Amino acid sequence: MGLIDITQLSKAFRSRGAGLLYAIENFDLSIEPGEFFCLLGPSGCGKSTVLTMLAGFEKPTAGTLSLGGKPISAPGRDRAVVFQGDDSLYPWLTAVENVEFGLKLQGLSRRERREQAMTFVEMVGLARAKDRYPSELSGGMKQRIQIARALVTRPQILLMDEPLGALDAQTREVMQFELRRIWKETGTSVVFITHDIDESLILGTRIGVMTAGPRAKLREIFDVTLGEDRSRTNPGYTSLYEKIHSIVREEVERSRRGDGK
Repeated sequence: MGLIDITQLSKAFRSRGAGLLYAIENFDLSIEPGEFFCLLGPSGCGKSTVLTMLAGFEKPTAGTLSLGGKPISAPGRDRAVVFQGDDSLYPWLTAVENVEFGLKLQGLSRRERREQAMTFVEMVGLARAKDRYPSELSGGMKQRIQIARALVTRPQILLMDEPLGALDAQTREVMQFELRRIWKETGTSVVFITHDIDESLILGTRIGVMTAGPRAKLREIFDVTLGEDRSRTNPGYTSLYEKIHSIVREEVERSRRGDGK
């Protein structure tokens, strides 16, 4: 049994005139504590649907999801979610106050929550910007604050839905290496949704590649054993990239032809 266990997971949505449309069908996955698991696949394959069910925002049509052996049936403090956009920060709160917010809901004293919040604000490198409001922060800084806010409550797992997708290329590259550093410092388990193969190779300990939808499932899982040299100059990186790219290209072409099962 892993930290997360997903068995025969299916999710269907009602479609006008077509009855039930299955986005996910017979999806199986087990994730171990401390992993940085990247879920990769063509656009529209249901990656985000899997994550919203893990978060407890959506209920599966069939199958089971569990965290630490307990069924996932609703949102909980054991899971924290970071989305792609940066508009989830409260504009009337400063950076550190945004990070404190979850601790305030837990009833911690002002001193306790400020101490804990500052630990994570410093971890993401924004101690000097702690008193700025979201409108005064860059896109990358806002994402760092979102990550700090998610981690400060010490969840068992961090769920991330393409959190760097809206950033420019240079900021995104910096944030990828920052996120990997933060993950190594905290040891928090991560499920990271992306459609970017390079991003998954830079960040992941394992990469799961999904089939094209509808009725998408997990096609193959790759172990990422590249060590710290996660650059295209590493022959192992290039080899793994080509294997994953070949599968994704097949699935994109299958989707284009309308061959979804």
